[in-house]
Amino acid sequence: MGGYRAGMEDAFFVPLAERRYRPTDRVRGPWSADHMHGGPPSALLAHEMSAAAQAAGFVGPALLSRITVELLSPIPMADVDVTATVERPGRQVSLLSATLAVDSVPVALARAWLIRLTELELPYRDAGPVPGEGRPGLPEGWGGGYIDSVEWRWVAGAMDQPGPATVWARPRVPLVVGRELSGEERALLVADSGSGASSVLNLREFLFLNTELSVHLFRPPQGERILLASETKLDSGGIGLAATELADDTGMIGRGAQTLFVAPRVTEHR
Repeated sequence: MGGYRAGMEDAFFVPLAERRYRPTDRVRGPWSADHMHGGPPSALLAHEMSAAAQAAGFVGPALLSRITVELLSPIPMADVDVTATVERPGRQVSLLSATLAVDSVPVALARAWLIRLTELELPYRDAGPVPGEGRPGLPEGWGGGYIDSVEWRWVAGAMDQPGPATVWARPRVPLVVGRELSGEERALLVADSGSGASSVLNLREFLFLNTELSVHLFRPPQGERILLASETKLDSGGIGLAATELADDTGMIGRGAQTLFVAPRVTEHR
């Protein structure tokens, strides 16, 4: 498992068998060459939960309106198996769950509410303003794997500038070879980057581990890119909260949140 290497295919994952996937180098995270970034496996869990709902007979337009991913440990660069089920079936609302495992050991859990879309006539649209295109660029030494597989355009702040940040993120490749990205998958692919974009301490000197990722969406994301407007709050006890407002080219789509463990980058903490 530890010596596994994959090529830079044009997707984050390659399907091997039913619900079994092999990560490509595009999944590799910035903290360790041996571990995945949290975004792609979170999106993969959402992908399999949607498939489980369809297999159980949930039909028609719907939205994964709330998704929470519990990250039990750093996810190694290894083949993963995903199991998903419908915990609470319903014609309008269903509760879904999924487990991502490596060598039969769970490394991430997820739950999501799937809600059927309806047509409402509203006197307004609470979308909010959409900022400009932003500027490209990453700090020297940051790149490869997941980082290079997403186009980053900074509207405010920067990765090497501690504090709040606003950045457009556009995945350059699909989640799975041969399958088009859904809006929810696109949001999950990048929402996990909110804490990194808005870190309040130097990322080269401090380790930011998010124990979970929670994303609430109130409408389906449209287009190829997602806007992250993120801010991290950190206490001297080493616990933080990263809050992210998510938008697409037409306005706000939801919010994301991450609970953080922060410590100097001197020892292995998990």
